[in-house]
This record gives sequence, C-alpha cells and structure tokens, in this order.
Amino acid sequence: ELEGLVVVEEVYVDLYVKDPSHDLSNPQAVFDGLLRCFCALAAQICNRQSSTVDSSSSDAPPPPALGAAEEGGNWVLGGLTEDEALSSVTSATLTLVRVRPSLAAHAGRGGYLKRLCSLLEEVV
Repeated sequence: ELEGLVVVEEVYVDLYVKDPSHDLSNPQAVFDGLLRCFCALAAQICNRQSSTVDSSSSDAPPPPALGAAEEGGNWVLGGLTEDEALSSVTSATLTLVRVRPSLAAHAGRGGYLKRLCSLLEEVV
C-alpha cells in the first residue's frame, strides 16, 4: 500500500530522508527523478494558484489529493495533495544533495534550474 508515501524512481522518499545512508543503486537517476517530480508538482501548484480567481475566499475547497494510482514520470504520489508531495520531494532532494554534493552540478546541466526560474517568473 502506497497511501501517504511518495515513490520516485523506486525509492520511498520519506524513508530515504529518515535513513540517507541507504545505498541507492543509481543516485543520479533518483536525483533526476526527484527534480522532474519537483518541477511537475511546482508547475501544477503554480497553475492551480494562478487559475484561482479569489484565493482569499474561505469557501474555496482544499486542493484534491493525488490518488495512489496517479503516476507522472517515474513517481507515485500515494494519495497526498500536491503540496504534501512537494514537501516530501523537496526534503528528499535536499537530503540527497547533502549526502552526495557532486549531484548539485547536475541540476544545472539537466536544465532543471532554468525550469525552476521559469516557474518563478510565472508566479511573480
């Protein structure tokens, strides 16, 4: 059962954050997957927020949970909301970079920083 768990590239991200000494078979693939997932979730959140006419309305429903069966790329979001999933993915990404600092340079080469900057420009 994947309820409440985020899985990226076959890694349970919350469990990885709790035990970052766990040996990943392909850390770069996991890092790529985390960054792709982060970008996709951030884009969904930005699109949702920009399409909200009156975000201050107390009658606005909460964002829908992403079902356990919903997949995007090589990740499963285990019934969490986009915001909850983004928090887990962010923690795992930062943990992985702390454990393997050499992966940080890959974020620039993979075009992820450019995508993140584009997202920020859309929101601002």
